Amino acid sequence: MPDVIEAASSGRAKCRACQQKIAKGELRFGAKVPNPFGDGEATHYYHLICAADRRPESFRETLAATELEVPDRTELERVSQLGIDHRRLPRAARAERASSGRAQCRHCKEPIGKGDLRIALEYIEDGMASGGGFIHLGCAQEYFGTTELRGRLERTSPKLEAADFEELAKVLT
Repeated sequence: MPDVIEAASSGRAKCRACQQKIAKGELRFGAKVPNPFGDGEATHYYHLICAADRRPESFRETLAATELEVPDRTELERVSQLGIDHRRLPRAARAERASSGRAQCRHCKEPIGKGDLRIALEYIEDGMASGGGFIHLGCAQEYFGTTELRGRLERTSPKLEAADFEELAKVLT
């Protein structure tokens, strides 16, 4: 079965990207992936904007094929195209404060200091997300090829406070 854009039939499903509930009746993206626990396929659900962020190619194809009236279609197309143009961008999972000083930046190989803001990376393979390390905020431009990360990180980083987002905005301009 191909991926789908549909209205959520209940409010129980969580978005695979931001981990927030998808409200009943809200449009969602369903990514069909091989079922790791048996035969057939499983469906992983995403908010539309989260799917544009994390699964840009398949989301773009599904959005083009849907006949549903999708709100903010132009913005969703722009975000998904950004992920297609910058192949590493879908790896950006969230921003967070480093809990220790042991992690190394995947780009510059330097340690990320305890308490510093960092970007967590995740790879999606066969529908399953796996941790991919971290990068300094200052390395984002070179690693991702763009600094257009603020909206994505604000949606997926609920533990950060307003001051953290201000610091993030200063670096990612």
